[in-house]
Amino acid sequence: GMRQGSFEKFLRDTLPEMGYVWRRLCRKNVRRKLRHRMEYLRIRELADYRELLLKNPEEMAVFESLLRVTITRFFRNADVWEELGQVLVREVTALDNSVIFSSWSVGCAGGEEPYSLAMLLNQLSRRGEFGHPWRILGTDSDDASLKRAGERVYKRGSVREVPQNLLERWFDHRDDLWVLNPGITDNLTIRSHDTLHEPPPGAFHLVLVRNSIFTYNTPAVGERLTETIRGCLVPPGLLVIGRKESLPEGSGFERVGKCIYRKST
Repeated sequence: GMRQGSFEKFLRDTLPEMGYVWRRLCRKNVRRKLRHRMEYLRIRELADYRELLLKNPEEMAVFESLLRVTITRFFRNADVWEELGQVLVREVTALDNSVIFSSWSVGCAGGEEPYSLAMLLNQLSRRGEFGHPWRILGTDSDDASLKRAGERVYKRGSVREVPQNLLERWFDHRDDLWVLNPGITDNLTIRSHDTLHEPPPGAFHLVLVRNSIFTYNTPAVGERLTETIRGCLVPPGLLVIGRKESLPEGSGFERVGKCIYRKST
């Protein structure tokens, strides 16, 4: 079997040069996926696997996909969503009414985050608090996650933070599964995009990067990403990050709410 000590050493030797914080990925599920991968390749020793990684870019890509944390849920940290609603209502008053308010959810996993945003904007529009037409793009580089987002079928754990009225409005409950109404996909696109290696897919008023790159990648990668996002944000230029995350020093953003920032001019 794979000893914890040798697994840790492998991560310590391999991840930092790939731009990841090894301690944050020292997780049982990563260890399990790595073990399965090595069994599949019939490689017994981590040192041999590391050697393969370093000379084989295809295997490096497979290994990176094992590191991705694809667990999330709708309205994760509900209080942040509450506050985001208030910030949106406050900030968009400056926009011309014909402008389509454009949002990007980075690392959207099974679609939970962009779909939550769609429910929020829908609700604000119905209440007459948000008068803009809007569109949302969700991106991820993990194929299994994109497939899940397309199917829109979720287990109980995924919907536990959804406000009751939205749960009733948007989900059909079958057996132990919650199926999201296809109407949620109006004005919403989900597609494959690798944020760290491809240019941003457009210009946006709001970008969400929560519990992914700012947690698992090194500060240098975080700085590069912050630059990228600054470059694609247009006024009001809002960025939402995870609850335990912080932006790099001198990032050119000011805090306007819990985990919510505005690009400073």
